[in-house]
Amino acid sequence: MMDEEFDRRLAAHQIDPRRYAEVERNFNSVLELLQETRYDGLLLTHPENFAWFTAGSHPHFGQQYTFPGAAIFVTSRGRVILTTDSVSPQLFEHELNGLGFQLKERLWTEDLPSLVDEITRGRAVMSDSGFSRTRGMPEQVQRLRLDHSEYTRERLQQLGLDLTSIVERLLHTVTPGMTEREVAVRLNVDLQARGLTPQRVQVYADDAQLQYPGWTAGETTILNRCVLQVIASRDGLSYAVSRSVDFAEPEAELRENRERAQHLLATAATALNSCETTLQLWNSIEKAARTLGMDEDWRRSEFAIELGYRCPERVLLPGGETDLREHSHWFWQLRLGGAIVGQTLVRTSGDRAAAILSEDWPRRPATIGDQTIEIPDVLQAGEDA
Repeated sequence: MMDEEFDRRLAAHQIDPRRYAEVERNFNSVLELLQETRYDGLLLTHPENFAWFTAGSHPHFGQQYTFPGAAIFVTSRGRVILTTDSVSPQLFEHELNGLGFQLKERLWTEDLPSLVDEITRGRAVMSDSGFSRTRGMPEQVQRLRLDHSEYTRERLQQLGLDLTSIVERLLHTVTPGMTEREVAVRLNVDLQARGLTPQRVQVYADDAQLQYPGWTAGETTILNRCVLQVIASRDGLSYAVSRSVDFAEPEAELRENRERAQHLLATAATALNSCETTLQLWNSIEKAARTLGMDEDWRRSEFAIELGYRCPERVLLPGGETDLREHSHWFWQLRLGGAIVGQTLVRTSGDRAAAILSEDWPRRPATIGDQTIEIPDVLQAGEDA
């Protein structure tokens, strides 16, 4: 009854009770960390940690390029927003209202880092940045940030559904003669209209610029095919989608490269769940690529990144070894010749990773061992998906 009454009071003040519970969860996680490490407080200055702790807000722009517009200071006595009088109204009237934060501010004409330095002086303070006298312990903070709650997982799922819908609907409208930049502009408009912020937009027309993993979009005209890869965020969380469309029959070499890249992606869907560490995962994918007869071309750039409040949270690398967390989101972007295949996969407790596949887009089955896994295929323009 007390919980129901509390939820009613939150609703009366237009406060999302689930978001409030998420902030409380994060607060308690930090308190446990402080007890374990025997520090007096934790200072959070990085945008991804601000978004994580507040369950969706961001620190806005700061006067200094090296410092954000707001920071968070957490102790056993509470959680305090350190900011300026030009930023605090928006934070406390629209973004953090009723979420239990205290405020300590300076005039916007004054130095915000000096406020942070002042409030941490004389205390044993850990931080995500090592600012001033604080001890930088970003790995400890990352461990908390990567422990996705059900609330965070649900928001990631909805973000993925919305981004997939936007990308697929746009590619259904792309026609030969459009330029890469025209497609990118349309996509940015569609993303903003749905409350998503583009983090990376890549449009590849035919074979042009495929050799550049960091390409965005240019004036190249689309003639035979188009590949669209997008990372977008909402409430601080990021998700990625990759889709392709053909306007002409692909050459035999391209079809073969696509099939091998798609098979490797299906392998990743099983390996992500069966492997316990990033090193095991790297070795598993590398072995599968050799079995498929793929040369070093497929790994000429990063091909798997973990997404979350930071983009990326981690990059899959051959060196080092860290545990793979359940519910972690990994975006795979596999390149082979003129083929680009990509999909976000979510580690689960089952036989294979989960993925968002819509009914409005073609799928391709791939057999891995005794499992048949469906992955996104290439849309053939003019045909029903």
